[in-house]
Amino acid sequence: MANSDRFREFLRKLIIERKNNMKQEGGNQKSGDFLSLMLNDELFADKDEYLIDECLTFMLAATMTTTQLINNGIYYLTKHEDKLSNFRKDIGGHLKQKFSELTGEAWKKIILEDELLNMCSYLGYVVNEVLRIDPSLRFSTIHEISGDC
Repeated sequence: MANSDRFREFLRKLIIERKNNMKQEGGNQKSGDFLSLMLNDELFADKDEYLIDECLTFMLAATMTTTQLINNGIYYLTKHEDKLSNFRKDIGGHLKQKFSELTGEAWKKIILEDELLNMCSYLGYVVNEVLRIDPSLRFSTIHEISGDC
């Protein structure tokens, strides 16, 4: 709950900042980030708490998707030794050290600065396949296809 409260307070300050920028620019925020897009939407006009709720929901959904992806990815890789071997070869080919020598700080650098996902094609395949097998949202529409399209 404390994290939620901090995030909500952070968003309140950010909304005030963005609205002030919009006033200075004389209209809509030109940035294409999520918050700016929502601030430009009539649905959220003068409804800051509603906007904060939506941002919090979006953040929680992203967190849950990432958590599920990591858990399921680890599960599938450990069930298929050949896939795990390919996965290790792909990542290992981009590392300057052995897996066993990597510290937490070294992993942060690799993941955040070196953009490991963009460098490792097999990692991208694993991510896409896990999301295909176990999507975080099983359905997103009330429409049902009843015939060929």
